[in-house]
Amino acid sequence: MAKFEDYLPGGSNDPNKPVGGIDAEIAEAAQDQQARQNDATPTDWEERYRNLERLNSQQAQQLGDYRKIVDDYITNPTPASEPASQPEPYEFTDDDWFENRQEVLRKAVQSAVESHPAIAEANEIKAKYDADARDRQNLLEVRVALRAGVVADAEIEVADSC
Repeated sequence: MAKFEDYLPGGSNDPNKPVGGIDAEIAEAAQDQQARQNDATPTDWEERYRNLERLNSQQAQQLGDYRKIVDDYITNPTPASEPASQPEPYEFTDDDWFENRQEVLRKAVQSAVESHPAIAEANEIKAKYDADARDRQNLLEVRVALRAGVVADAEIEVADSC
């Protein structure tokens, strides 16, 4: 346990005394920076100043570019993609609910599922896949028919030559 003497100036718990760890690192970094500033020549300071001006100019240019982009966006906003139209929920009356609850629930769920954007996208992908499959099937049938015709023609030629 800490003693009263520890909290006296110069004691082990003195808040002004760097204890180590981060305080020691900060003190060391401050001393290093002071030493670098004292050792710097006027040409070093000129070079630092030029670098500072160059970086400041770059940041000002970037800021100007961003402002230009924002101004363009404000004056000519990009047309937002067409908002997804919210499907009409399945409408039912209280009488429907009390007379045939199962049917009302089935229709409401079916309506919600069919109108969901992910389901619509999946249906579009399925339709595209089915169209591709039909095209491949037709191409295969044509190739088979051509080969059958070529084989039949070759058999006829072989039979004629014998």
